[in-house]
Amino acid sequence: MHRRSSVAISGEDSHQEIIDPTTPVQMVGFFKTESQLNFVKNYKQPDEESVQTRDSEDTQSPCLRPPKSFFRIFYKYASRASLNGVIFILHSKKPVVKLAWVALLLAAIGATLFHLYYLFSIFFEYQKYSKVSLKFNSLQFPAVTFCNMNMMRMSQISNASKEIQILFSNDIKGPTNASSPYSNTSDADPQSEPNTYDASLLEWVQQKETALCEHCDYCWEQGEFENSSLYEVDDYFMYIYNKQSLDQRKLLGHQLDGMLRMCSFAERPCSSKLFLPNLSAKYGNCYTLEGKDFISHKSGPTGGLELILSVERDEYMPIISSSVGARVIIHERRTPPFQDQNDLAISPGMHTMISLKQVQIRRIGVPYSPCEPDTTSAQTNEYRYTTSVCQKQCEQAYIIAMCNCYDSDLTLDGIDNTTGQCINKPDRQCMYKRRCEIEKDDNACRCNSPCGETIYEKTIATIPWPTDSFVNAIYPEICNGRTQPSFCNQMNASTDVLKQELFKLSIYFEDLNYEELVDQPNYEFTNLLSDIGGSIGLWIGLSVLSLFEIVHLLVELIRYLTCRRWTKTEAKGPGRSEQSVQVPEANEEDVSLET
Repeated sequence: MHRRSSVAISGEDSHQEIIDPTTPVQMVGFFKTESQLNFVKNYKQPDEESVQTRDSEDTQSPCLRPPKSFFRIFYKYASRASLNGVIFILHSKKPVVKLAWVALLLAAIGATLFHLYYLFSIFFEYQKYSKVSLKFNSLQFPAVTFCNMNMMRMSQISNASKEIQILFSNDIKGPTNASSPYSNTSDADPQSEPNTYDASLLEWVQQKETALCEHCDYCWEQGEFENSSLYEVDDYFMYIYNKQSLDQRKLLGHQLDGMLRMCSFAERPCSSKLFLPNLSAKYGNCYTLEGKDFISHKSGPTGGLELILSVERDEYMPIISSSVGARVIIHERRTPPFQDQNDLAISPGMHTMISLKQVQIRRIGVPYSPCEPDTTSAQTNEYRYTTSVCQKQCEQAYIIAMCNCYDSDLTLDGIDNTTGQCINKPDRQCMYKRRCEIEKDDNACRCNSPCGETIYEKTIATIPWPTDSFVNAIYPEICNGRTQPSFCNQMNASTDVLKQELFKLSIYFEDLNYEELVDQPNYEFTNLLSDIGGSIGLWIGLSVLSLFEIVHLLVELIRYLTCRRWTKTEAKGPGRSEQSVQVPEANEEDVSLET
């Protein structure tokens, strides 16, 4: 590309005249030096082809107008920056004023960085709070599980294992009622028979005490074992009871048709087919009522569940069954009933009323708090995730992995048929050791809370039940189909006997209002952005557009470095030669050219 030169003419009629290089005669009067005149005379008009070639090269160049220098870039930015203090630093005449503004700007930047660090530290703490709201709606009724406190029926002792039969035949007498088929009819003197169970009981107790002492530091003074305490007999019975197969234990336990006398929900009868059996290592047969259509549309006893149950007192085993009644667990639907957690003891001869208040908890989850979502389907029989299920499954899995046997006191879900119970001495020693390891290590089976769960706050009230007139009314129904005619004869003689046999249970919602606790972030990302803008605006007066000014400055610096590198590379390329055209500088008297 060629440059067109113009000469500034001063006079009465000032104007600019374009010099035509093809007419050098016209230019003689405009230049005072021969060098300038010769330069213009020797200037050749480039041909059209060369102009197009150079134009195409300039178009391909990324640096048509490269920045002059770093200083020029920063000076240009500082003269137009909206950052408070920069313009005063640039235009202040006195050095003291410049230094003062520099110090103030640096202090403001430091305060901004400290404030931003504080804001980010709060954000990454992921604090949360619980929002409590009170709602009103029809409520899904919880699952209700009940277990008899007597795990094995006396009438089924002949179907029990040999160890159980020896335990109760040698040292424990059955009912003394002559009319009872479960009385001890043997003519042999128990004192003359060897206490064959004593050796097994002594060995088992010593194994357990030794294992607990070695691995759990539960050490007591060691002494000669003479007479077993009631606790040891009960514990030993549970040990030999759980050695039996699942089918055998189900047969020995109380059956639903022997316990359930009446069931109604919202004043409508409910079928016994709705009760699902489940086996407990501590209480034997348990039964869970979990009707999918059980929805309470009104509060109070008339909108809830009512049960009349029989404890089958005549079936209680001596010594091991020290209490008469039932255990009742009210738990969330699709969760297992753990009888050792949140269970209630119900006594016969009483009407127990349990009013419920529902509380729903919704946790926010990671990163605010660790929680486990419910991944199970309501269409399957899988249990929902709970902390108790997780802990018991973890402990059971650890024992199975280390001992190749399972602990009957823990959950039996997911155990295949190839894994046996920890029965023999090495297996039980291993089981006790693993129990102690889990107990000592707080992180061994640490489980997160579920992301969503429903809990039920309970209020319990009891009154004596039933009345004498009610006993006479339900007497035929209670004794219908009983396998104990002598028991019914006793009830016919006295209503007190029946009062000790039955109990009534009412479970209902106190009201249909329920609490909902929902976790909410205490400091969200939108709050962080707002506080960042406020902090930057407070200390250094920046806005979003001011930040783009800084981005533009960085782009100019990158462009400067890139253009310098590109220019050097092009200059060293093959077949290229640098030709510089130097225009002679005029003296002070010369007329200056504007390019």
